[in-house]
Parts: sequence; structure tokens; C-alpha cells
Amino acid sequence: MQDIFSKQFKKNWLRIIVLHQELQKYLDEAPDGVIYFSMGSHLQSYLMPESKRNAFLGAFSKVKQRVLWKWESDTLPGQLSNVKFGKWLPQSDILGKFLSF
Repeated sequence: MQDIFSKQFKKNWLRIIVLHQELQKYLDEAPDGVIYFSMGSHLQSYLMPESKRNAFLGAFSKVKQRVLWKWESDTLPGQLSNVKFGKWLPQSDILGKFLSF
């Protein structure tokens, strides 16, 4: 039992480290900054009506910043080149990168 837990724990931590590396690169390579968009944990973005999703995508298409969107599905219909999405994003780490004094 301990060995199974240990392997799963290491596997999950490896996923988090890789995710952080990918996000770090995405953030570092954003010359105009990043917009972090999340509906929180009670409202799930992927359940919003298509018209609302398209309104957000329309707004995001007009900004020069990159966008990180907490999106709880494996695909984002109409995904833009400046939008990266994830089911889970380390919000405090992302915001801390830009809000540290």
C-alpha cells in the first residue's frame, strides 16, 4: 500500500512540476503581460452558454496580452492563439509572479 501511494504521489508531483515549467515559460514569454481568468470553484466555465463563451473569446481576441483561462474541460471550442487553458492553474503562483512587491 505504501509503495503504491509513494509512486502516485511522485507521479502527481512530477505533473505539477512540468505544469509549472510550461506556465512559467508561457508567463515569461508574454511581452505584454497575462490576463488570468477564472470563474472560481463554484462556477465552471465550460458549462456557460455558447453565447457567453463566444463573448469572452471575442473580448480576449482584442487584447494584446496572453490569457490564462481556468477551463474545466479537455477542449475549448474556438480557442484563440493567445489563450491557454487548464482545468487547474496555480492561481497564487501566477498572481504572485505579477503582484509581488
